[in-house]
Amino acid sequence: MRPAILAAAFLGVLTTSGFGMTSESTFQTQWASHRYTKAPIPAAWRPERVPPTVRNIADFQTPDFLNCRTTSISIIVGRYGVPDRYLVNTHPLIQGEYNWLIYDLHGGYAVAFYVTAPPSLSYAAASQLRQGV
Repeated sequence: MRPAILAAAFLGVLTTSGFGMTSESTFQTQWASHRYTKAPIPAAWRPERVPPTVRNIADFQTPDFLNCRTTSISIIVGRYGVPDRYLVNTHPLIQGEYNWLIYDLHGGYAVAFYVTAPPSLSYAAASQLRQGV
């Protein structure tokens, strides 16, 4: 299955189950583990013009985002601004593992994009979660 179709299908599953809202505990536990370290966002993922970073969960729940036909990281960054965190695995990725691009939003929300390392320019999926609840 093509990556764009796979990501669109995964986002469709997420959006039909509460906009992909996920519990904080699983993600937060993973992100806090020694398996991840914070890294600079790769230049390959930064478009020439980057808007201020979006801070409202509602912007990620619009039809524009939910029906997005792209899996391009640079298009997402060009629309929503630079993510707050890029967390990379401290060991080589194996199948089913991802790095993370994370937008920390107002109200304790976050949007996390499952990414591999450059030269990949696409994300695999996204999840919205409420942190600290």
